[in-house]
Amino acid sequence: EEKPLIYHLDVAAMYPNIILTNRLQPPAIVTEEDCQACDFNRPGKNCLRKMEWVWRGEHYSAKRSEYLSLKTQLESETF
Repeated sequence: EEKPLIYHLDVAAMYPNIILTNRLQPPAIVTEEDCQACDFNRPGKNCLRKMEWVWRGEHYSAKRSEYLSLKTQLESETF
């Protein structure tokens, strides 16, 4: 019997490719100076799609016990 393979997909690494492929540029990445210095900056360019970006993340604060546990673990590890 063959054991199943488990794959880990690094979804975070896919986002820059999706952003670049679809020319989706949040304002924090591209400035007017960036556009002026770009090789593709020509009259009638269509390389930039301005979009409204909204934060959709969630924030979970660590409890003091979790913080101390992580701190202790990091202090004992060597890099």
